[in-house]
Amino acid sequence: MGKDYYNSIDNNPSKAKFDLEAEGFGFSAYQVYEELFNEEFDRYSSHSMESCSNSNGWSE
Repeated sequence: MGKDYYNSIDNNPSKAKFDLEAEGFGFSAYQVYEELFNEEFDRYSSHSMESCSNSNGWSE
């Protein structure tokens, strides 16, 4: 939500908004890419950040 929001919450945590969803924000970069380059971003990878399928990227 930006630097101003972060600083505001850092100074006064009671102003934090707890009903926000981050999932939609996560897809905004794909939309910007598509708008800039007029093509769909290839977002499907063999590695999933959510499933930890890239075992080489995680320490044991």
